[in-house]
Amino acid sequence: MSVGRNDLCPCGSGKKYKKCCLEKNNLIELATKRRDTFYDDKQRLVEKVGNYLKRQIPLHEYNQLKRTLIDDTDNMVEKELEESFFTYWLYFYHCFDNNLRGIEWFYEDNETGLTTEEKTMIETWVAMKPRFLQAVDVQDQVVIFKDMLTEETFPLSKDAENIEHIVPWACTIAMIEPFEDMYYFNGFRFTVEPLQMSYALEEVEKLASEKEQTKTAIVFESLPQLLAILFNKERMKEEYGREIAEHTITFDIHDQSLVLDFLRNQEDYRIDKWLDNVKEIVWAGDWRVYHDNENNGPLQLADVFGQIIVHEADTKLTFQTMHPNKIADLQKRFAPLQDALTVHDESSEAIGHFLTKVHNVLVSMEDDMPAYFAIYAQNYIHHEIDTPIPALDNLTIRECLEQDKRDIAETWLQTAEFNLYKQILERFHSVEVSADFNTIRKEFNLPLSPFVSGGTNRRTELLPIQLEETTTRLLEEDIPYLEALGFTPDSLESFYINDILRFYKEKTVNKSDATERKYRNSLSVLRHLLEQNDVQSYKESNESFWQKLVTTEFDEYRPDHSKTERTNFISVLRAFLTWVDQTHETEYFKETTQTLRSI
Repeated sequence: MSVGRNDLCPCGSGKKYKKCCLEKNNLIELATKRRDTFYDDKQRLVEKVGNYLKRQIPLHEYNQLKRTLIDDTDNMVEKELEESFFTYWLYFYHCFDNNLRGIEWFYEDNETGLTTEEKTMIETWVAMKPRFLQAVDVQDQVVIFKDMLTEETFPLSKDAENIEHIVPWACTIAMIEPFEDMYYFNGFRFTVEPLQMSYALEEVEKLASEKEQTKTAIVFESLPQLLAILFNKERMKEEYGREIAEHTITFDIHDQSLVLDFLRNQEDYRIDKWLDNVKEIVWAGDWRVYHDNENNGPLQLADVFGQIIVHEADTKLTFQTMHPNKIADLQKRFAPLQDALTVHDESSEAIGHFLTKVHNVLVSMEDDMPAYFAIYAQNYIHHEIDTPIPALDNLTIRECLEQDKRDIAETWLQTAEFNLYKQILERFHSVEVSADFNTIRKEFNLPLSPFVSGGTNRRTELLPIQLEETTTRLLEEDIPYLEALGFTPDSLESFYINDILRFYKEKTVNKSDATERKYRNSLSVLRHLLEQNDVQSYKESNESFWQKLVTTEFDEYRPDHSKTERTNFISVLRAFLTWVDQTHETEYFKETTQTLRSI
């Protein structure tokens, strides 16, 4: 439906359309046209400068300058950006034998042939100087950048051609030019994290002192060397990162059936793959729940302690982990398998330095939740603030804050926010909701980040939880055993199915028919009696419960039982309860098993 100029504006302002949104739309359209013209004028003038300099510089000199420039950057500039960077440097930084920069040389020789608009633009370019800039705020039409040398602030247009992505705390060395009420980047630009920029600033300070020059002069003279510092992350990783190694222990398998049955029935082991030739299992624990008021619900996650791989062809079991203490924990866990497994080899291999902890996690979340919330939970910033940092004399960020070293903590937090945003951007191509760095800032009375979704109202927390015991992960090969014990589809969710199945297999595999029959009959009776009782866990079954089950309930279920049948049942039950306590490291049935001996 069209809106007439004199109709009420559909926005609800109460004004006529011509005095409200029509006027605003016209202003926006005019501003867009002026900006497009500005971009077009810049491009035409850049081409003029480029054509002029190509005529002045012999090809061999041009190529030599380019090789020298790239060498001076330690080859840190990406290959596809080398030409753009070289052109930018040639126009605005390199001083030729006539003591003029490229842009100055062009202006001196071509001033009389330029239009008034071109002359004004070139004069602006000649006057520009390189600035150490950092994004510090975001507003409706602009991103506020701060010059880290002069403390000046500049509103840079958010137009996508000027700033494609607004990355929190992004830093750069760049030239900017004004147009109307905003500023625009001119020429080659890039973004790095605040910590990397601090290294370049240190170098500028040092060189300015040594050479007794202004900092601006140092940047003009040493831009390639500064870029080599900005793009080299190794120093940052070594000083602020953690060295991560992968630890591996390999076992020889002597009883494959026993080992596999043990592995798939551990409550904190998750089966990733269970094929004839290979089995892959994830060992995870320390479950937490992540709450974020920008998400539509909580999600659960756990640390992955390591991965277990069984290759049946060479009868080997391999465990790989980035947690060296888990090697000893695994060997303790495997103690019941001492006759079925023996250590074959143990080794460690360094992976590298990482700025933050390497979090390998399992995540449980609803299907409609955005996947990036799992990454936010995985990189919850509170995990990092208590980790000692070598460059800070092994102080933690928390200790820096407590000791009022807030500048250090601020740079670290900004760098962490920058890197996490970049990670999400690279993976999902856009960032609809950013990670929360304001909860921790509020905790320590730091200024809030203007880049955090939800602003001051953002709330996140990560709380430990205890997962309920899970039932067994049934495989097709379990079906005959379950049928032999009388389990039906209705009873597959019972809390005891896992233990009865595993106990039965341990006691009967490769045993005589008589032994198998004894355990099958007795455990079938136990399964039936447990099904008749409204008990949901072993904790609910006290000594009187088992006494009643062995006497009254057994007699009611098997009124014509023989003495041998009763004796076998009590013997198997006593062995089963002892096995449960040993397997789960509990003492639920210590007194019960003593009582059963006297019945």
